[in-house]
Amino acid sequence: MKIFVNNLLPPRGFLAINLFGVLFVRKLYVSRVNRRVITHERIHTAQMIETLFVFFYLLYLLEWVYWLVRRLFDRSINPYLSISFEREAYSNDTDTSYLKRRKLFSAWRYYFHWAGVR
Repeated sequence: MKIFVNNLLPPRGFLAINLFGVLFVRKLYVSRVNRRVITHERIHTAQMIETLFVFFYLLYLLEWVYWLVRRLFDRSINPYLSISFEREAYSNDTDTSYLKRRKLFSAWRYYFHWAGVR
């Protein structure tokens, strides 16, 4: 994974942003990029590849909006942490061998779990 350290991306307050498999890290936070962050972002890169990149961003945005609307009725919901792509990445970012055994479209299991589908 290529990592670009800069002063522009991501927006202030964010540690890193993965755009099309390239990790952008604010110079201010470069010391906080550790193995867990890299694993988390590599999981996102795998998700992007299997959804042909454009669908990753489209689905990510749609799901974030869905959870944002749900938050209007249930303040305990965190829209960002409820996104299936994030749920998969956060659930497995401490396991550095996860990507070796990860099955295609694994993020969908997290979506269906939240939607109540078995």
